[in-house]
Amino acid sequence: MSRRAAGTPPWRDPAGTPSWRDPVGTPSWRDAAETPPWRDPAVVAFAAAVVLGVGQALAAALGRGGFGVTPTTIVAGTVPYAAALGVLLVVRAGRDAPRWRHDLDVWLVGLAVFGSLLATWLLVRFAVSLPQAVGAEFGFYRLKGRITSPLGDHNTAAGLLLPPLVATAVLAASRPRWAWAGGVVALGLVATLSRGVAAVLAIVVVAAFVLASRVRVAVVLTAAFGVVVLGLTAAMVGLDTSVPPGTAAPGPATQAGAGPLGASVLGRIDLAVRGVGAGADRPLTGVGLGGFASVAQDLPQPNDHAHQAFANAFAEGGVPLLLAVLVVVVTLAVRAARLPRSPRRDLVLLGGLGLVAHAQLEILAGRLGHEVLLAALVGLAVVPGTSRARAGQASGTAGGPAPGTGGGRAPETGGGPAPGTGGRPASG
Repeated sequence: MSRRAAGTPPWRDPAGTPSWRDPVGTPSWRDAAETPPWRDPAVVAFAAAVVLGVGQALAAALGRGGFGVTPTTIVAGTVPYAAALGVLLVVRAGRDAPRWRHDLDVWLVGLAVFGSLLATWLLVRFAVSLPQAVGAEFGFYRLKGRITSPLGDHNTAAGLLLPPLVATAVLAASRPRWAWAGGVVALGLVATLSRGVAAVLAIVVVAAFVLASRVRVAVVLTAAFGVVVLGLTAAMVGLDTSVPPGTAAPGPATQAGAGPLGASVLGRIDLAVRGVGAGADRPLTGVGLGGFASVAQDLPQPNDHAHQAFANAFAEGGVPLLLAVLVVVVTLAVRAARLPRSPRRDLVLLGGLGLVAHAQLEILAGRLGHEVLLAALVGLAVVPGTSRARAGQASGTAGGPAPGTGGGRAPETGGGPAPGTGGRPASG
């Protein structure tokens, strides 16, 4: 029981605030940290994607719906969303530990280790394949084709390294010994030979100077950006960057002799336009999860993805999947913006920005690594006790934790006399 000043009616005592209403006047059951899973928009969105995929697979197995892909392909396309749903539920369940800042360190370290391992894999692939590309015709593209990972091709891997890079930057900002991890991840980005990731990383760096909780985070990311730009420049200067025949097949946007960068960009436009067209033809069901290749056979490989998150979702799942993807992205943005300035906010805001931005250029959305990372960031964006934490930061606010009281309890007075009360105890 909280103690009141002598003679203060309980209904006028700030310490007598009802337990279901926090000091800033927000009912605790309305706090995002205490929202039931079934009322979490991101949980509902991922669950809807899973239901859509299961429905598509059943319809295809029964020969209904006119899907041009097999049920097995649709089930495989549903797995990333199911995994993301599981990860989101796990992160939500594990975010309520009393000392959430300590838990944040665990997430940062986990992402940094994941990024270091993936970057090491890519660097080994790069080192093994480089001798065959030096001096060879189409050397740059030959090398890119051999940089693969268990989670996708070189461009997919590049996008998956962006949140871990932010994690290493946040760690290195307060723990310089983690700078080595940032260097490994930056070199891993170089090994992907992805020019798109350099453009996205430039956006993340600018955002870091504006939004990061510490300037050091932006400085570390700037150093990583410098490593990526220098490495990619060296690779493009040292290798033959001419486009192999068939890489830029004629399409609505591609042009003969567009050059290596132009062919890459225009080819993505062709795929994205095809995705929008496929979704418009089948707005209720799409062509089937994982089935984009069935409507892009005439476009250059890799043609199993629209290379644009929303176009790919629209093509494979129609309006339902497009809405689900939009809900997840908007939920991440809104929650990240509401977080207090902290390492967790840096990770969610900057890492999420990099992941979502890169998904607009490459094969990421709908893939296992992307959906799992996106779900983890959405889950981490929910801060335990958000409203109570705000109350504790307000000076003189009742209910806020006092220093050294171990969780916000009022200091014990033992019923002793309060100063100036003439020896009467402050409360019974």
